[in-house]
Amino acid sequence: QSFNILEKSNMTLSYTNMTTEEELYKYKEAFKKAGSPKTIDRLTWFHFKNIARSPLVTLVTDNGHLAAIYATLPIKVKLGEKVVNACQSLDTLTDEDYRGKGLFISAATKRYQENAKKGYDFVYGFPNSNSVHGFVKKLDWSLLGGIPFLFRPLRTGYFLKKLMGRRLASLIDMPLAFPVKVKLDDDWSIKPVSKFDVSFDELWDSFSHDIPVAVQRDSNYLNWRYIENPTTNYEVFALYRNEVVQGFVVYTSMNKHGGKVGYIMELIVRPKAKKQSKVLLLHAQNYFLCNKVDVILAWCFAHSANYSLYAGSRYWPIPDRLRPIELHFGYVSLNKENVLLTKRENWYISYSDSDTV
Repeated sequence: QSFNILEKSNMTLSYTNMTTEEELYKYKEAFKKAGSPKTIDRLTWFHFKNIARSPLVTLVTDNGHLAAIYATLPIKVKLGEKVVNACQSLDTLTDEDYRGKGLFISAATKRYQENAKKGYDFVYGFPNSNSVHGFVKKLDWSLLGGIPFLFRPLRTGYFLKKLMGRRLASLIDMPLAFPVKVKLDDDWSIKPVSKFDVSFDELWDSFSHDIPVAVQRDSNYLNWRYIENPTTNYEVFALYRNEVVQGFVVYTSMNKHGGKVGYIMELIVRPKAKKQSKVLLLHAQNYFLCNKVDVILAWCFAHSANYSLYAGSRYWPIPDRLRPIELHFGYVSLNKENVLLTKRENWYISYSDSDTV
């Protein structure tokens, strides 16, 4: 579907909704040209195999040449007592030959108009330092502060490199923890999860009862996000009592930010099982230690129900100067404003919301 042809500076710009995999290959090549390569499998998963099975992407072309991209991801969000359609802001790109012509703003505006027509209530996301000004000043986003990074250092060298330089830090690089045995009572067990079933829907309902705003982390979403992801391998383990699921943890590790980083992607537990659920973080930590991870990262607000589990396992907020990347958190309403969106304390986020890990 193509809409609104615009004449500007000897260009004929066409704004088009992406609908075919042929267009997705052009999308891939545009990011490769910009020095930010993406695999076709991951792009297909995001845009054609998402929970809505529908791409929400605007392509800007100039006589057939791809000049700019603005992509959003359809998602279900728990908003108060309802579950609504929303979307996450994903990729933005303007070809180097077309920069400075306002294509990011015009492409995003077209995308929001189309999403609103399709019944999506709002867009949320995590603009970086390069794009946040445009989101706020030109697209009317409301910011809700920075990302709530938590960290658990496993070796001294990772952060000392940032403070002292690589050479000095390597001389005093020492482990800060060692694997320990996970102890459980006889009626408790930890098992790997190969697929999320309906029991995890009930677990999410229990965990999210008092959360006003969060991506609906039901089994449909969790299977798409972690089991069906074609490019990243995640470790998923659940805690059971008498074969009834009490919580789960999802984690992975990558070579990023100048070291080997472990990521706690998700930690969801029943309110009455918090004490026992500490073993889920310990289970993940043992994995990271055995795989020589330097530091563990998580996203978790201080007001979130699982924050005490992180704090009790010696995860701390990351000082600004040591943050791996500057990210902001915000949203824009596409239809009627909902007051629940306006307060940071209403939101629950985790690394599940990241599109890069």
